Amino acid sequence: MRAFSRRGLRVQAFKVGPDFIDPGHHTLATGRRSHNLDGWMIPPAVNQKIFRDATQDADLAIVEGVMGLFDGYGMGEQGSTAELAKLLGASVVLVMDAQGMGRSAAALLQGFQRFDPAVNFLGAILNRVGSDRHRAWIQRACEADNLQQAQNLENDTMAILGGLPRQDALHIPRRHLGLVLGGEDETDPEDGDRLDRLGQWVEHYLDLDQLYHSAKTYPAKTSLDRTSLDRTADGASWVGSFPRGSTVKIGVARDRAFCFHYEYNLALLRNLGAELVEFSPLTASRLPDGLCGLYFAGGYPELHAEMLSHNRPLRQQIADLSRAGLPIYGECGGLMYLSQGVTDAAGNRSPMVGALPFEIVMGDRPTLGYKEVQWTGPDGWFPPDVTARGHCFHYSQLSIASPTPALGYGYRLKSSQCKVQQEGYLHRNTLASYVHLHWGSCPDWARSWLALCRRSSVVS
Repeated sequence: MRAFSRRGLRVQAFKVGPDFIDPGHHTLATGRRSHNLDGWMIPPAVNQKIFRDATQDADLAIVEGVMGLFDGYGMGEQGSTAELAKLLGASVVLVMDAQGMGRSAAALLQGFQRFDPAVNFLGAILNRVGSDRHRAWIQRACEADNLQQAQNLENDTMAILGGLPRQDALHIPRRHLGLVLGGEDETDPEDGDRLDRLGQWVEHYLDLDQLYHSAKTYPAKTSLDRTSLDRTADGASWVGSFPRGSTVKIGVARDRAFCFHYEYNLALLRNLGAELVEFSPLTASRLPDGLCGLYFAGGYPELHAEMLSHNRPLRQQIADLSRAGLPIYGECGGLMYLSQGVTDAAGNRSPMVGALPFEIVMGDRPTLGYKEVQWTGPDGWFPPDVTARGHCFHYSQLSIASPTPALGYGYRLKSSQCKVQQEGYLHRNTLASYVHLHWGSCPDWARSWLALCRRSSVVS
């Protein structure tokens, strides 16, 4: 992405799967917001719409896959990179770890190529090769074996687009949820320089001209199932249900501590008539005026717990608005911030907003996976007959004092292992959950929550 952007191309990035961190690096590399695509969380027509809308003014679209090419939800292809490639009609560049390999690379390439004939391969990149000699040796072996097997293949043999040597100096630092965030100056002050070095590295060892000119042209007028899209996912079809010219102002927490947003969710809220006003819980002394609701997405509040805790004026204002009944919605990191406090692994506690009657304790084992959600709470929040889909990935746990009569549960949560539990912690009009919902799966939820904010008599 950086290499093509350095050539002056407008590169639009996408990420397959529910990950938030990789899209942040994409955005830093291209200067454009990256978007998530997901064959399990999001209906097919919505994936196509996200892709089409984001690429209207782009020269090149690059979709980063997830896990292995054919790995998805369970044993099927749903949620896989291969599924999205076929849905979008995109060609696949297979990146293969070639460290310590020789002729076996040819066997792997042939296996991938034969596994699903509907997947169109543009070529393969050999990663972590030991030297130019190593790369050339593997490439000759692959080409020889591909030529030998070509008569048995219905499609063309896979081209080798180049080999990337191992470069430890270019590794991006990691921590408990994955890579550090793109542009996170405190832990990685040379992030921009690293991206440029990555771009130079790729340009030197890959044939970018071949890659670019071999890419498929996306149709200018993409065929979408409008009936399916209007029924299941297109927020624009509901704008007319609100008075013309009437908007509802929503405060969106967005900074280093709250940076895990699905861009589609924000776009859907805007299409439904919301005016989104961003603010920083780290630095803002008070909320913007006139807010009818608050949206706290996920992120890394545990890394900034001390700074969040020291911002007492904002914490107090949010707590007061929660007690007054302002609609507040939080996901994962937002749930942590709305709790009574966060205790780290060393036992240090940082007071938080206190809108919800429980504590958060950091652990050392992750809870992760896809989730299905149905609303079981009071009327007026979300429609009970619509299934929403999302994802969890967290190391923290709730510590709830018993009994807690003031705390309600609004979610019937079903995991990918079919485990069912109560979740969605509801207190007054404050709702928080560990689930990051993609509202492309349930646009009625976004519409219902905005209607609740619109009806609220409490404003900031």
